[in-house]
Amino acid sequence: MDWFYYKDNNRVKVNNRVKVGPYNVNQIKELVKTGVIKRDTIIENTNGQSAVAGKMKGLDFPSESVQTIPEKPVVKVSRLSRSFSKAFRREILFCLCGFAVGIIAVGIILATIYYNLPAAQDRMTSPSMNSPDLLGNQQPVTIPPKNRDSILDKLRVVSAKICWETESEPVASPCLEITIKNNTGKPVESFRVFLSVKGHNRSVPYNEGEESFEIIGGLEPDELQYLSYRLNTSSAWNKIPQNNPNLDVAVRVTGITFYGGEEISE
Repeated sequence: MDWFYYKDNNRVKVNNRVKVGPYNVNQIKELVKTGVIKRDTIIENTNGQSAVAGKMKGLDFPSESVQTIPEKPVVKVSRLSRSFSKAFRREILFCLCGFAVGIIAVGIILATIYYNLPAAQDRMTSPSMNSPDLLGNQQPVTIPPKNRDSILDKLRVVSAKICWETESEPVASPCLEITIKNNTGKPVESFRVFLSVKGHNRSVPYNEGEESFEIIGGLEPDELQYLSYRLNTSSAWNKIPQNNPNLDVAVRVTGITFYGGEEISE
């Protein structure tokens, strides 16, 4: 007795057809009648010979029995859906571009405010030299901190030394002889200095402190004057030894009063 197998197209495993069987001749005919085996089914015998069932004699196939592999459903996308998808993507792209432009604009505005803020603060804290108050009095001007040191340095101390006045006093009084030049570009009424006096090559001064001096008649721009001021005899300046000719005198300008009331200081 011959035995047969058939290859079931619907049983797919890694794209290979699967053999079903074995069956004898009568069982094959019964499978044909019931529609399990169709015309395009491959039938194989035990000897390895195979043929299409529809070409084999003795098999009666129903008229509708044609085995086909089911196809995957094809999803059709309408033109309207594709157009809507493209439009949606364009809208998203436009929104992202607008958002990026907005962030850049805000950054530019914040940077402009940040860099202009110090200048605005300077204008607020530095009124004009000639701006009167409600009573008509001149108000002193506050110079921005970043400009103070440079302006104070322009009142240049050319030379300074300590001398002693003995003619009008029974006890000699220390005096400061100083030569200054006005490079500030404005007339100066008075100035204040930090004065330190110590022995030559010594670390500890005899005395140091601030002193204020008025310039009689003022000091015009680019003018050089030699001035002499008596130091406060009631202070420690009297500790300076009179018989010491080698004194180191250090003078630093710490404040200026210009004509008109403008003042600057450290």
